[in-house]
Amino acid sequence: AMYAVLFGVTIWSRISHRRSWSLPRPSRIALSIGVIVIAVLAIKAAGDRPDGNVHVTALESGGTLIESAGGRFVLVGGGESSSSLANTLGRKLPLFNRRIDWLIIPDGEVAGLAGIPAGLQVSGLMHGTETPGRALSSVIGSLQAKGTRVIQPEPGMALDLGNESRLMIAGSQDGQLTLLLTVGRARIGIVPNARSLDIHQLAPLSGIILPNRSVTQEVLDLDVDFAVITGEVPVSMERSGPELLATDELGWIELITDGEQLWIVSQRNGSR
Repeated sequence: AMYAVLFGVTIWSRISHRRSWSLPRPSRIALSIGVIVIAVLAIKAAGDRPDGNVHVTALESGGTLIESAGGRFVLVGGGESSSSLANTLGRKLPLFNRRIDWLIIPDGEVAGLAGIPAGLQVSGLMHGTETPGRALSSVIGSLQAKGTRVIQPEPGMALDLGNESRLMIAGSQDGQLTLLLTVGRARIGIVPNARSLDIHQLAPLSGIILPNRSVTQEVLDLDVDFAVITGEVPVSMERSGPELLATDELGWIELITDGEQLWIVSQRNGSR
């Protein structure tokens, strides 16, 4: 937008000093570039419109971004890489709506949250840590200073995301929050630490998202169709049970559901 304004002012200043409306070659090039920039921005804005489906993206950094059918956003964790998180949020969030409705910190890990852009508005924050450490307290304080409201979640509490979809706090233990996203018939578990909860309580599941450190044989024995692993698949694990999809191999992994069907799109392996 800044370039478009700059080109426009330059062209107008040149035209205003000429009796002829013909543009000099540099101005024609500038005008063409300005039109291309505006066209690209318009295409992105159109593509950012909600499509009526729920999108759940497991990020390479370790966080999970949820977009509701109506275009609301929930960020679960930030992972370990602030640059990766900033890059992903820049691509995934709408061009003219730089807001996250809820930030949920499920495990006290806040290293990647430095990647949240300064101009991004965060409406609400949930965290399960009763006594936040220095890093988490700093994140909470900076967000509260910008108007973010902070609440302490309890098991059974749920966010209504609209269109028969809700994100529930399925469990809380030792500062670890386990989440369950339900969209119609689809059930997706987001588990920061499978060892802190009897995850069989979540079954049956369409899919589960968890870090590679939490992949155990117990997880592989779950009644679940697939498991999305942030990081790499532990080499000691046998490839039995649910299909394992790892961000280390596929890049970000996006789950798209309308409540009846579920599609999987990955950065490096297309859709299925």
